Amino acid sequence: MNDKYLTIEYLRFICIGAVVLLHAVGAPVEGRDIISWRYGIYDIIRIFFSEGICRVAVPTLFLISGFLFFTRLEKWSADIWANKLKRRAKTLILPYFIWNLLSIVFSLLMLYLIFALRGGDVPIMATWYNQIGGLRAFWDSGIGGQPINYPLWYVRDLIVFVILAPLVFYSCKITGSGGLLFLYIAYLFHTWKDLPGLSMEGFFFFTFGAFLKIRSINISYFFKKRFIIVTCLAIPTVLIMVFTYGNNNVAYRYAYRLFTLFGSSSIIGFVTLLVQKQKINIHPILLKSSFFVYASHIMVLPYVLISLGNYLPSNQIGLIIKYFLAPIITVIILIVCYYYANKWIPKTLSVLTGGRE
Repeated sequence: MNDKYLTIEYLRFICIGAVVLLHAVGAPVEGRDIISWRYGIYDIIRIFFSEGICRVAVPTLFLISGFLFFTRLEKWSADIWANKLKRRAKTLILPYFIWNLLSIVFSLLMLYLIFALRGGDVPIMATWYNQIGGLRAFWDSGIGGQPINYPLWYVRDLIVFVILAPLVFYSCKITGSGGLLFLYIAYLFHTWKDLPGLSMEGFFFFTFGAFLKIRSINISYFFKKRFIIVTCLAIPTVLIMVFTYGNNNVAYRYAYRLFTLFGSSSIIGFVTLLVQKQKINIHPILLKSSFFVYASHIMVLPYVLISLGNYLPSNQIGLIIKYFLAPIITVIILIVCYYYANKWIPKTLSVLTGGRE
């Protein structure tokens, strides 16, 4: 595997690890309405990671997805596009709906288990199903415009973007870098409302990756060359995010959209440098299990957080330990599950992960 694609494989795992940490942020500490740096080191740390640097994970995944999708599509071919759509039915669409279905079943089982342990009235299934949006739970459960397995909004939007690939291709060909700049400005100022399946963030970064591939730009060289300057821009931007989160939402959102560009460019350049200097080596089981971890972590992480909360002190140090330890334990549990699933039910696992090996 050449450096370019090895970098992409490593980026996938790193970004999915960042997504798990991102979701460990939790609610404001009891007695507070918001999370803010003013409340101490615990809030500063979780803002810096979950609402700061980890926010580059999904934009980076969109970017490399756009780049990979347009491999062999640098010159448009309807046949190749159609074949890619057929493959995405296996790698994206089927796993997407299965994991959302599993989330519904898992949530319902846990709900019944909690009622059995704590007592009380057993929930009426039809009422609960309507509360999560019914069939909309597979696309837009009404909770922030996300599916019931909410990390999978990335996969949902990616499905839409690959269908819109002809539009992306011709816009890149006709408008060039000027069109890409215009699209980023539209994203920066949030000039249209996000729709379930059509987020501005996802569309820009998918198009950015597509643009690099369509224009035959070496993704590794492109970001490595700009690594120092984008990192110098990313650092103060993420600090602005830390100090504005929970205090000035407008300023935070602008800083966020700047940081997603600078930060994603920085991490791609950084991982490229590590790969080329052979300073990074991620075990194959971690790379293979990354999608499984991504799709299932939200069913495990909340219960790990609750369990740790029962044993760790509720002071700042205890909360910080829980914040970092819960994602690590969650990832370990899921990698072990992946390992044994691969031994015992490899065909089922292949369906769940879209045939990723």
